[in-house]
Amino acid sequence: MENNEQNLKTLPLELQFDILSRLPLKQLLRLKCLSRWWNVEISSSRFSKLYQQHRKCLDGGCIILVNHAVAFCFDFHSKILTELPPPPNIDSAYIFGSSNGLLLFVEPDVETPVCVLYNPVTGASALLPPLVINLPDHLGPNVAVSYGLHVGFGYDSQSTEGEDYKILRLISYRKQDEHHVVAYLYSTKMNSWKKIKPDVPNQRLFGSSPSNGLVYCNNAFHWISKNLTDRVGEIIISALNVSSSSGRYYVLPEPDNEGVCFGSLVVLKERLHLVNEKSFHNYDIWIMKEYGVQNSWTKLLHYTEDELQQICCKSVVSGYIRPWPYAYSADEQELLVGIEIYHMIFVCYNLQTRVMRKVQVTNPRLQTYLNTISSSVIPWMPSLAYPYS
Repeated sequence: MENNEQNLKTLPLELQFDILSRLPLKQLLRLKCLSRWWNVEISSSRFSKLYQQHRKCLDGGCIILVNHAVAFCFDFHSKILTELPPPPNIDSAYIFGSSNGLLLFVEPDVETPVCVLYNPVTGASALLPPLVINLPDHLGPNVAVSYGLHVGFGYDSQSTEGEDYKILRLISYRKQDEHHVVAYLYSTKMNSWKKIKPDVPNQRLFGSSPSNGLVYCNNAFHWISKNLTDRVGEIIISALNVSSSSGRYYVLPEPDNEGVCFGSLVVLKERLHLVNEKSFHNYDIWIMKEYGVQNSWTKLLHYTEDELQQICCKSVVSGYIRPWPYAYSADEQELLVGIEIYHMIFVCYNLQTRVMRKVQVTNPRLQTYLNTISSSVIPWMPSLAYPYS
């Protein structure tokens, strides 16, 4: 091993990093334990970035499944299930975002939730400072405040101050017939929260669960809301770019001639996806292939109630149900879709043949886990990233 280390040291640093970045994650972790030199090189932020870029080109087929303090990683490509160590400093939480392998856990104390950033691969974690909410003093009486968990998490690739991850939390309040939204932003670089301007326009937020949370794409947070300003009553895709100190709000175009009926957003392969419920148990899943361009919206698949009944092997007429895209196959020809109906089942959808097949779960522990209701599932990519700057 010493000879291998010496041989690698004789190579240019860029070539050293390129070689190391091609190794499996488990092997890298073993190398860190073998010598101080390996540990320093592999733990550097420079190598972490290179490794993440390399992984993005290769896969993205992992998902994290969390039920309170129990977490699993399921690899769509290899079908391997791995139990992960739970995050410290938190007992019962949901995942509200994943970025560069880091996970944002939020404990469901609505007004002042405990937030933890955690990398289950390295075990590194960071407990975030609490958010102190200061609403405008002039509001007066008869104001209804919603502290729902409208939270998102992402990596600011445009930061000029080095490594920086951002967390956005939206707080809505209603005075008489007007709905207002206040945005608070956390930065790992500053390790603090701040209220950002401009304020988000008059709109109504939907839901407060991970499946209705904010998603991060193209250096902006995105969410579904009801417009109460100009196109009153329309369901819109709101976006807030937080790379600048003030923030920039805008609205993304929805699929042409379709609109958004009642939707949710997810990001896969760094592209925005829309799950659109056109009517009861009638769903479309779209992908925005070119960010911000309306005619780049492409419909990936369509689910009808009959198809969902066949997949679930039971009547779904009276049950809550939602298909959710989680991962692509390595060749991007297949899409892993989770279907929530009292519990979670997975189907594999071939984007070329339009054929669906149910993914058989042979691991009894995972099946038991999927049969529970209080769970959160999110796309994930293992990494060596650290949750602090």
